[in-house]
Amino acid sequence: MIEMRAVSVDLSSRPILRDVNLQVSSGELVGLVGRSGSGKSTLLNLIAGLYTPTSGEIKIDGEPARPGLIRGVVFQEESLLGWLSAIDNVLFTARSEAASGEWGTLLKQLGLEDARDDLPKQLSTGMRKRVELARALAADAMYLLADEPFGTLDAVTRRDLWALWKNLQITTPRTGILCTHDPEEAVRLCTVIYPLKGSRPATTGKPIRIPDRVTALAVDSADPEITLLRNRLLSEIA
Repeated sequence: MIEMRAVSVDLSSRPILRDVNLQVSSGELVGLVGRSGSGKSTLLNLIAGLYTPTSGEIKIDGEPARPGLIRGVVFQEESLLGWLSAIDNVLFTARSEAASGEWGTLLKQLGLEDARDDLPKQLSTGMRKRVELARALAADAMYLLADEPFGTLDAVTRRDLWALWKNLQITTPRTGILCTHDPEEAVRLCTVIYPLKGSRPATTGKPIRIPDRVTALAVDSADPEITLLRNRLLSEIA
């Protein structure tokens, strides 16, 4: 379980987050939705142990957050190692021989089987994002943190990766947090969503639990409840 209690953060004497409360239980994929610049990346860095809160507490399975407790991270900016092939980027983070031995199946699931020996510069943007996701999963981490992983993609590629993400949550489920500025993305992919309200300093609103019926829908579904939830989130973060 990931817990944040009354967390506030100042960076260079500037208030970024105030009184943030968040809980991620086992099996949940929690969405964190906020406007650009609202502090979503800062919040993920806190959970990853890369930043220290000004006040409040952050615990990972009862332990204070620190670097190394969470290894599975998909960054907002591209972070593949340019001199390594796709498969070597994935294996770079593999925690164990067991994790390493699963790379073939994982790459096949991600549609990268034929590109395993290609360097990042030989891959499309969408393929590079898939490699980053595979690398995070190969870390065999209990938790997955994803910082706007689909934000730079075109609409068609983004929708394809949404479908891939949903399928992976079925075949290789992870507990984690998905940060996004897109309310629809959060509704379609997550089980619980926390709106990040206001500009800096921002704070978390009350969590919104997505009905199981909506979570089970295909990513191209035009179900009206998706629109209702999306509009609710838009009003929360306005």
